[in-house]
Amino acid sequence: MNERTREIALKVLRYAGYPLFFLTFFVLFVYWTFPYDRLKEFIVHQVEAPRATGAGTVAPSNMQIEIDELGPTFFPGLTARGVRVTWLPQAQGQRPITARIDRATVHVGLFGLLFGRANGDISIEGMGGTVEATFESTISGTRPGLRKLKLETKGVRANEVGPLVQAIGLPVQGRLDTTVELEIPDGQITRATGRATLTLAGLKIGDNVAQFQIPGFGGVTIAQIDAGSLAGNVTIRDGNATIERIGARSRDLNLALSGRIELRADPAQTGINLLTRFQLTDEFRNKNEQSQRIMMVLDMVPDLRAARGQDGMIALRCRGTAGRGVRCNPEGGAGGAGGAFGEPRRGF
Repeated sequence: MNERTREIALKVLRYAGYPLFFLTFFVLFVYWTFPYDRLKEFIVHQVEAPRATGAGTVAPSNMQIEIDELGPTFFPGLTARGVRVTWLPQAQGQRPITARIDRATVHVGLFGLLFGRANGDISIEGMGGTVEATFESTISGTRPGLRKLKLETKGVRANEVGPLVQAIGLPVQGRLDTTVELEIPDGQITRATGRATLTLAGLKIGDNVAQFQIPGFGGVTIAQIDAGSLAGNVTIRDGNATIERIGARSRDLNLALSGRIELRADPAQTGINLLTRFQLTDEFRNKNEQSQRIMMVLDMVPDLRAARGQDGMIALRCRGTAGRGVRCNPEGGAGGAGGAFGEPRRGF
């Protein structure tokens, strides 16, 4: 290096290097001394705050969250420990459902933030398993929002997944493995494409104590149903999630689910059109007195009798929206999309 070059390097260091050095340590100081307790309070408020619905009204979130610790991790990122998310009961006979998370970490790419993008990953240890996700989102421009999402769950306890338990309406047991790949062009969920797979191993429905509310009859205590392994695939095209094949077959239950979910920018307006076909087996009938009473009820309730096909499967068409709830009618019965079997069930 000649003398002239050395002089130029010293000037650059003096006028740019030292301020950059100071700025770097200032940013790190702010990052590590940030008031994370206030941020924790903000997160709790956002989760528990009432939400605006598509009809212009305000509805409670029906969720509670507790966070023992919140702080920084590898720059830039956040780590939360001792997180408990609780879904509150929304229907008669339901119980609170709590997901317990030991540790949740979020990392966001620093350079992406400089160009108005939030690209990062999420890692969760808890609920008996793990959740890993990567995402790409735009935080500026005319259409901010999510662009890509990849998610994978392994060994998650089904009884801690609030929306799943509320949709079924009974306690469940099992281990949930899922993969989801989603692309949202220009942030428009109605143009989303992707796919999802689901496996719920060791599925058991009911706990011999909880009751299921059957319209026109009342609550019935459900003898635990051994449903075996539930598995299936979902394809997403142009904002429509089509259930290609989801089913389970076991000594107690035969179950098949098909249909479509229409994704909307307002989650409350998400449209649901599902066909559920199920049959409790003779082996389940002979389990105990509770199971025998359940089979008697299936034979007594007119709507369920009307829904039973020649193959013995009970077929119910369930239509509605996530915000207003879902009503189920005997498939092919007079009810169609109008008169309904029971009250709207939320949580789908």
